[in-house]
Parts: sequence; C-alpha cells; structure tokens
Amino acid sequence: MISSRLLLFALLVCGVAAANPAAIGFEKKWKQLELPETASNEYTADGETLTVRSDNSADFYYRKLLSAKQLDKANWQLSWEWRVLESTKAVATNTTEADDRPLAVHLWINDRKSVGWFKGGLAKLFGIPTPGFMLTWSWGGTETVGSEFANPHLPEGRGLITIAAAGATAMEWQQQTVNVNDAISNLLTEVNDRIYLVISADNDGHGGRSVAQVRNLRLTRIAP
Repeated sequence: MISSRLLLFALLVCGVAAANPAAIGFEKKWKQLELPETASNEYTADGETLTVRSDNSADFYYRKLLSAKQLDKANWQLSWEWRVLESTKAVATNTTEADDRPLAVHLWINDRKSVGWFKGGLAKLFGIPTPGFMLTWSWGGTETVGSEFANPHLPEGRGLITIAAAGATAMEWQQQTVNVNDAISNLLTEVNDRIYLVISADNDGHGGRSVAQVRNLRLTRIAP
C-alpha cells in the first residue's frame, strides 16, 4: 500500500513536471510554406535560435503545436524572445496593401471543413495547414504597440492581429508571453482541429530586406 506521504510526494512531483515549460526547438518538425509567384524567405536554425532573412520575399515557417483535445484539457502558455537586426521603414499592417513586417508569430487554427473534405483530407495527409482562423503577433507597423485589429486578409471574425513590438531595429531581446486559450477564445468558442505555430516575415510589398531572430520558444501547461 502506498503511504500518504509517498502519494503526496508523487502528486507534487507530477504537478511540478506538468508546469515545466517544454522547449520548442527548430531542428525538427518545421516546414516552409511558400507562396505562389513570391520569393522565399531564408530560415536558419542554430540550437534554440531561428534567424529569419527576408529579401523582397514572404512566406511562412510552421509546425504543429497542439491538438484540439490537448487545448481542451488544459490551459497553455506560449512564450518566446525576439529581436530585429535589420529592417526597412515601418508601414501600416491593418491593410491588404503592402503590409510588410520583419517578423511575426502566428497561431493558425485548422479548419479543414472550410476547404471541403477532399482538399482537407489531402492537407491532413501531407501535414499542410488549412487555417480557418489566425492570430498574429506582429513586430513592426505604424500602429501603436499593444493595438489589436481584425486581419484584413480574412473574413470578419476569423483573424486578429496584435502589434506586439515595434522599431526598425532592436538589438536587445524582447520577451513575449501569450495565453493560448485566452487568445483563441477571442475568435471562437470551440476548437475542433489542430493548432499550428507559425513564424513569418514579409517584404514583398514595398520591397527591402530584414533580418530578425526568435529564440527560446516555450510551451507551458499552466493548469489542468
């Protein structure tokens, strides 16, 4: 029979382990989603640091983050550090016209139903996102840091952009923390498909070059 002291110790250990942040490295599981008729960004991993070079280019770098079941069973916190080493002049991001930015972190909530069962099935088979909802934390833009607005590229209620940091360059790392469940609840009340973590840079509108970095990506289960 397990003693009460031993049981209490086991519960404490399990509780601490559940709260420990899990590192999200860049060596495996990431894929590049290129855009038609658009030059591609360059993503270079060095341990837990990803360097994103964008030269008159734009695309996305993604991996699976959570399943709908995982999201439903716990609260999750996503954190990272980022900085911009080189960038062009800030431009507006609340428009569909040349909304360039040196760096952004996204959560894409899959919605295979919106593209039909055939295309959705193929996308699942090859691990390609079919995002119906998008959350974006953008570095840059002429908007005030902390401002939020609807994603102009998506139908109403399906996307939200937050200006999380600004400045053409910032050599010192800046910390960003997001409660995944709370952020998603701003768009929808129920998730039925997988969630992707996405990193991007966009310089194909006005043109130009940017160099930015993301490091120490962490996913933490903060409550059952």
